Amino acid sequence: MMPIHVRAPGEIATDLGPAERKRGRLTLSPRQLQVLRLMAEGFPDKGIASELGISERAVRFHIALCRNLLGTPSRTALVAAAFRRNLLR
Repeated sequence: MMPIHVRAPGEIATDLGPAERKRGRLTLSPRQLQVLRLMAEGFPDKGIASELGISERAVRFHIALCRNLLGTPSRTALVAAAFRRNLLR
């Protein structure tokens, strides 16, 4: 299992994707974690967008990034993987 690194607010991610995984480290932003938490609570994209004050497009973008980072084929698998990696409780 890969260790998870959560960036501090203001910290810039310079590499998100396959190269990050090759180094054995995964990076999720605080916003991505917020989106994951709301997904796990059952919020639809529109509800997540409303709660976080962002667009639905931004929500879908964050979800796509998280799915890529965790290597999951679906939203359901993404939430399950987040729980397995202790990103969600």
